[in-house]
Amino acid sequence: MDAIRAAASAPAEVGITLNLAPCHPAADTDEDRAAAQRYDGVINRFYLDPVFKGQYPEDAARILELVMPQPEPGDMEAIAAPIDFLGVNYYTRFVLKNDPDVMLIEASQIFPKGSEYSMMWEVYEPGLYELLTRLHRDYAPARMTITENGICVADGVDFDGRIRDERRIRYVRSNLVQLHRAIADGLPIDGYFHWSFMDNFEWSHGYRTRFGLVYIDYDSQERIVKDSARWFARVIERNGLDAE
Repeated sequence: MDAIRAAASAPAEVGITLNLAPCHPAADTDEDRAAAQRYDGVINRFYLDPVFKGQYPEDAARILELVMPQPEPGDMEAIAAPIDFLGVNYYTRFVLKNDPDVMLIEASQIFPKGSEYSMMWEVYEPGLYELLTRLHRDYAPARMTITENGICVADGVDFDGRIRDERRIRYVRSNLVQLHRAIADGLPIDGYFHWSFMDNFEWSHGYRTRFGLVYIDYDSQERIVKDSARWFARVIERNGLDAE
């Protein structure tokens, strides 16, 4: 933070982007609620608390004490340097059950029956609103930007050369509705970026999962604009969704 601000030739707005997700208990029991709290500590609060509060959450630090380095004098002050915005990458939620067989965290993820799923995650419509309101309540970032949001589905080229990725349109529309709810509530949100513009290499999944608004034929390198790209372009042009 200090290095960027010192080197910038004009005033720079600097922040951090984090992968964040709501954590829910699998059942309404003390054990599963504690499991969800532990998981939240490790994947969310372990990164948010140092930036916004200048300290690691005690419960997560206890869980990770065997693998985390100990902060040295001055570290926490540097980590907690004021940021101008928080970037939020959101895709799904985690539903957790107590599981003593899982080392350290003693929690494992379950996949609720009856939910819709992409090739990687559960589709959980209220999640973005839930996450943003929690961040605003607990950390009060000056601004929030949705820096990643999208879905991988089995896109294919139809007989007429068109890619009718209706599931992606539904997913993005539902997330924009939740984003609009948060904006209407007065949360300081200034942008939304879809992940991703084109199909891409997705870590351990390689080229099998497609997130793009534009399809790539990896053999020919041809680019094909998907239905979702045309729909999203109209959303951008209108700066909003239609009545539907």
